[in-house]
Amino acid sequence: MLRTNASPLLSVFVLTYNHINFIRECLDGILMQKTNFPLEIIIHDDASTDGTQEIIKEYEQKHPDLIKAIYQKENQYSKKGIGHIFNSNFELVRGKYLALCESDDYFTDENKLQIQVDFMESNKDCSVSFHPVKVVWENSEHPNSIFPTPEWRFNKTTLKLNDLLQQNFIQTNSVIYRWAFYAKKYEPFLLADFLPIDWYFHLYHAQLGKICFIDKCMSVYRKHENGIWNGGVEKIWLKYWDKHLAFFEEVYKNIAIDKKKYLKTINPLIWGAYNIFIDNYFKQGIDFMENHPLWSKLVSSKQKNTKQCYICRKTFSDFNKYNGGTATQSSFWKELDIVGSDVDNFGCPYCHCHDRERHFFAYFDKLNLWLKENSKILHFAPENHLYKKINSLKPLEYIKADWEPELYENRGIKDVKKINLMEITFDDNYFDIVICNHILEHVPNLQKCLSEIHRVLKKDGFAILQTPFSKLLHNHFEDSGIITSEQKNFFYGQSDHVRVVSEKQFFKDLESAGFKLDIIKHKDLFDYNFAKIYGINPKEDLIKVIKI
Repeated sequence: MLRTNASPLLSVFVLTYNHINFIRECLDGILMQKTNFPLEIIIHDDASTDGTQEIIKEYEQKHPDLIKAIYQKENQYSKKGIGHIFNSNFELVRGKYLALCESDDYFTDENKLQIQVDFMESNKDCSVSFHPVKVVWENSEHPNSIFPTPEWRFNKTTLKLNDLLQQNFIQTNSVIYRWAFYAKKYEPFLLADFLPIDWYFHLYHAQLGKICFIDKCMSVYRKHENGIWNGGVEKIWLKYWDKHLAFFEEVYKNIAIDKKKYLKTINPLIWGAYNIFIDNYFKQGIDFMENHPLWSKLVSSKQKNTKQCYICRKTFSDFNKYNGGTATQSSFWKELDIVGSDVDNFGCPYCHCHDRERHFFAYFDKLNLWLKENSKILHFAPENHLYKKINSLKPLEYIKADWEPELYENRGIKDVKKINLMEITFDDNYFDIVICNHILEHVPNLQKCLSEIHRVLKKDGFAILQTPFSKLLHNHFEDSGIITSEQKNFFYGQSDHVRVVSEKQFFKDLESAGFKLDIIKHKDLFDYNFAKIYGINPKEDLIKVIKI
């Protein structure tokens, strides 16, 4: 390496923050380079507090002709964003070529910079060169690997902008750019705060020439728990969602030539992010995408054609309706605005679960209500998927119950006991959890059933007591003159129902039976779009009660 004050042919930029355990290996990897040209090392420390700055100063004192260090007193990433950091440092770049190395990564081949510069000097049409890196996982059993694989770079050694628009196959500390602003005044081209910023650098320079792959592994990319990209796709999208979307928008506006083609290319990524937001009930991200002039078009086009089962996760155009859906409901039922099943989005066409089961799963997942060890469960009218889920959790005792257990013989649910909900044949304080999902509208004596559930439930145990109800009624609607199936269908919604439950009266009944109400509002956990995609009724709250 030429250690002179001559104008550098290549600049190396290092960004660091609290990398005391890594910074020496990074700087040593740069300083060991054997080159026949002068270079400079620009280091930006973003207000480290762990001793990283002291190490940089040590190296700067030893190599004042090579190292120019910037020491921030305030963290610029959190104050002004990543774009500001690079813009302010890129003004300092003097080299014809620019290499990058984040301070937790390092070069492993002493000839790396010489090899790449020689290649680019001989290939004037190459604006970006890169090579494979070894991906090393710190403190992890995850095996080390090489990136990119041949498939990830489309099995090519010479690539173009359109290839890079599809996916990022260039690791940061493998790249060298033919610096776009060499011998020119630097014009800030990072006009927004977005991530991944290195991909944008690659794309910006790929506009100016070819992307060339050198098949020699010459660097290590380190993966560790404090790394910015540590975690899976879902975690990263939830953490950096706004910066990711800003990245794709900037590329769309400033780099993509065929904008329609680019939108088609990133459509799966954007739709995947939207689904991540929905699955995690991330309302801020959902609202942003649905109201953004660019992303709302992609999201709305998908929404028209995509539903998803919360249980089996299959996607399809529509759920199966129940008995013709709302179009066949009686005028009386509609007038009372009954809250119950979403009959227009009732059954999954794949796993055949119904909306109440999906809603139950979503509530229990979100609230982490699934049983604890040594739980005793009483489950009336056990639903198939819910039965499988509970059974897989291996409760201490799981009693499946119904007045007509023979109905379950062909459903794969074994050992269903014949139990009358009004006379439960178990001792007092026996069960930890009782599940009664849309059963109470069938029983002759509602108060007796609630009393029995309370009796067999342990102190501090809970019951889930879902039932169709009307918020408009002050009292339950029951009429002994309603006898025929036609009459019951018209007034009660089904021929085997015996009442329309009043929400107000039902809550009073529960308290009279000795329960404490712990009603979980759907709107407090899920957004409106969640219900639309997964086919559940957003008006149906979780009726959870606790024995006190």
